Amino acid sequence: ASELSILNIVVLIPSILGPLIGAILISKTSFNFLFILAAIILLISMIPLLLKKDFKERVKKIPLKKFINIDSKRKALVYQSEGVLNLVSGIFWPIFIYLTLKDLVSLGAIVSITSLFMIFIIFYLGKLADKNDKKVLRISTLFNAPFWIIRLFLLSPIGFFFSNLL
Repeated sequence: ASELSILNIVVLIPSILGPLIGAILISKTSFNFLFILAAIILLISMIPLLLKKDFKERVKKIPLKKFINIDSKRKALVYQSEGVLNLVSGIFWPIFIYLTLKDLVSLGAIVSITSLFMIFIIFYLGKLADKNDKKVLRISTLFNAPFWIIRLFLLSPIGFFFSNLL
């Protein structure tokens, strides 16, 4: 669990300044400018992949029937729930905050500051889960689910900060 939390922290570190810098760039220039800049950066990042020699690996074919029955229906439901949660928290929640706040810099600051706090929380939960993973999973699930409903009532910048953190 602690290794997984460190992996999540490494992924989260760039997202600390990204939303704030993006919001400031959009407010000073335009969304089109930031979109084009991001596209150029993505294209430049692909250059090493295009220069690398391709190789073909033999892949054993897996029958579709075996692939469908590879895991339990309970785990499939968990994976689907995780996908819905990622969609809501990654796309719909920031759009909801933006439509409510109408200020990109406030939105960027809220996401950046909560990302910074989340690094410490994720690290602590990883250490805690090393000791008792099932208990941490149960408590975090019971703690997380009601906050999606409570979030809808915290419509101030400070409320968004705390709801995003939770």
